[in-house]
Amino acid sequence: MLFRSKKENIQTITDPINKVMKMRGVTFDWKANKTRSMGVIAQEVENVIPEIVDSDEKGEKTVSYNSIIGLLIEAIKEQQEEIENLKIRLNKYSNEQKE
Repeated sequence: MLFRSKKENIQTITDPINKVMKMRGVTFDWKANKTRSMGVIAQEVENVIPEIVDSDEKGEKTVSYNSIIGLLIEAIKEQQEEIENLKIRLNKYSNEQKE
């Protein structure tokens, strides 16, 4: 629990799927070295989750990609819950049709 002792005001991320749906994954070429990469656009992410975007002294923005992990975990859990609920409904419907 070492790291938890350094954190406070811990809250589960709310409405994770809606936040993910507002973000856009992109592929792009870095201007500096022309290498292909994938990620997100900081200015777009800032509109959804401003706390994970930083600006340097020139105003250039960067995204803390590690911070997106928690959001994705909660989104997957929410989706899985929805899938499980749909499976239950489908099984119930299938059983009703057999009767």
